[in-house]
Amino acid sequence: MAKIVLLNGSAHADGRTAEALNEMIRVFEEEGYESLPVQIGNQAIRGCADCGGCGESGKCIFQDDLLNDIAAEFETAVALIVGSPVTFNSPSGTLVSFLDRLFRSTSFSKKMKVGACVVTGDNCDLVGSIDTLNQYFALSGMKIASVPFWNHENGDAPDTEKDRLKQFRDLARRVTRMIRAIAEVKETGEEPDVRDEYVTDFSDGDFDQLRKRPINMFVLDDEKPEFPDPRFASQTGFLAVGGDITVEWLAAAYRRGIFPWSEDGLPLMWFCPKKRFVLRPSEIHLSKNLRRFMRSHTVTLEMNRDFADTMHHCREVRESKGDESWINDDVEKTYLGLWQAGYGFSAEAYIDGELAGGQYGVRIGRCLIWESAFSVLPNGSKLCMYLLARKMEEDGDLLCDAQVYSECWAQMGFSFMPYDDYMDIMNRGLQGE
Repeated sequence: MAKIVLLNGSAHADGRTAEALNEMIRVFEEEGYESLPVQIGNQAIRGCADCGGCGESGKCIFQDDLLNDIAAEFETAVALIVGSPVTFNSPSGTLVSFLDRLFRSTSFSKKMKVGACVVTGDNCDLVGSIDTLNQYFALSGMKIASVPFWNHENGDAPDTEKDRLKQFRDLARRVTRMIRAIAEVKETGEEPDVRDEYVTDFSDGDFDQLRKRPINMFVLDDEKPEFPDPRFASQTGFLAVGGDITVEWLAAAYRRGIFPWSEDGLPLMWFCPKKRFVLRPSEIHLSKNLRRFMRSHTVTLEMNRDFADTMHHCREVRESKGDESWINDDVEKTYLGLWQAGYGFSAEAYIDGELAGGQYGVRIGRCLIWESAFSVLPNGSKLCMYLLARKMEEDGDLLCDAQVYSECWAQMGFSFMPYDDYMDIMNRGLQGE
């Protein structure tokens, strides 16, 4: 499992900095990443002596603290998150000393790692502290994750009580998107347009901004559910704007490998990635721990028990965590109509008779396009995916499409497939429909 190291530069293990980092850890766990939080601020950390000893040994000469152990963890990690309180208009001195030695003493390449920082404080130069911490990442060639506003938490800000930790959830999601982008680079050798693919931020909702983007973009006729050739999509998969979320539009889109994406304040967007993240049912994999769990519990699958209820669970569970969901009342109604027209599926996993998790999506012939999932018990969505894949294999279904990359699903057997190969299988699945 890919690992993310988080350094807390606060002297308080349960303070506001820890609260911010813990909020990010929850998102990382949901996305399938292992988190390694390390408390730095209450440790006795000496500064760099500039002795040059690390150039000979490959590690810091001082062995009386945890730096060399963390350096080894950093080398195998995909991202480094640093958090610090700001008291005298600068980050924690203990953390700065630690980072000076960490980046000075380690010689391994950091260019394919993601870095991000968070700071907390009241009436201080928070932005300057963010810049100070980001310099460690920048000078090492790391990819720096950020959010549309400053990645800090200021208790005196007017709207922070409304949801003062949302910035950190958003930052965590940005980190995971960049990690996935880098993973694709390693696999394909082709540098994706990270800005367009993984950062969709038209913050003022201005439609004209879409026209200024350096991508192929089509404006759809709202009256006719017709799409341009998906091969005209940008490298990011962005194909068109406009159209409508109706049964007719959705059926026409999914048949061609196109799916919608909706954000508040923006026109409806349609995507068709050039590489699809898919699973052949026979290639499903489950960890040894979950296999042992299944042997000691009764785990069952129900298909199409109540599509509307399953879809609403996906929305409800996400919103209960304070996260936004594109599923609203109109979307629920439309996808229910899609299911009633024969294009939908829902699945739920039960552990010893208790609902554990589920998912819903679109069925096109003998291919399933997964839209969203939920868990109400640990690993509920994973168990549901495993049982669903086994059911697909029994029924002769050909493919499950997750649409976008997820480390969690990669561990279960999902992998990238070129669009043309994807459509060959999709068209085979449509034969005899």
